[in-house]
Amino acid sequence: MPLRIRIMFFYICSMAIKDHYHILGIPPGSNTTQIKKAFRKLALQYHPDKQNEIGNDGSKFIEIQEAYETLTDSIKREKYLYECWLSQSMGNKMESSLTAEGILQILIKTEQYLSQTDKFRLNSYALFNQMTFIFGKSRIRTIIESNNPDLIVSCNKIAIQIGSMLNSDCQIMFKDLLREITDYNKNISNQWESLIQKTKQKEKRETLKTVLILIASLLICLAFYLLSKS
Repeated sequence: MPLRIRIMFFYICSMAIKDHYHILGIPPGSNTTQIKKAFRKLALQYHPDKQNEIGNDGSKFIEIQEAYETLTDSIKREKYLYECWLSQSMGNKMESSLTAEGILQILIKTEQYLSQTDKFRLNSYALFNQMTFIFGKSRIRTIIESNNPDLIVSCNKIAIQIGSMLNSDCQIMFKDLLREITDYNKNISNQWESLIQKTKQKEKRETLKTVLILIASLLICLAFYLLSKS
């Protein structure tokens, strides 16, 4: 799939982030008890079985159920809050008039936030998508036209740090997205290539590890089966 189409696809997906707390009518940060209480109340009101309700096609109930399932599952909730933060902290601030210094500051804040986040729960595609907000063509041009070598290098270095949190597919797309400023410094371009290769090797090791664990589990099960027959 061409890079431009993939970026558009991820951009459209990110724009569909819903306010699950608002849907359930509870304040952000509500605990599990509050979430369950709000869900039960709304579920009774909007359940599809209530056919006598005018306009009740079940879509509202699905929306409520989705909000409930997201906020009561620790992994889903963390991913949801992370994506909301990215959207609010970057997407809503990416005015066309943003200066090169402003872009660098957003990058710094993003890297600081991500450094405190559980890397195993990061969504590579969601993160890459948010990077497209920062590194649109006009903003890459703004960085280049700043004529500030130190700023350009800083943007590149932070981009690589953020890129290290992505899978190899997203790293390749990210490097391609940054081509105009990565080509500015041959060393930066080489760092990207090194990062991508290391990530690919790591992914291969993880895949092999998973396969070996599966094979070992099957062999153990087979051994127990044979022992039970003897």
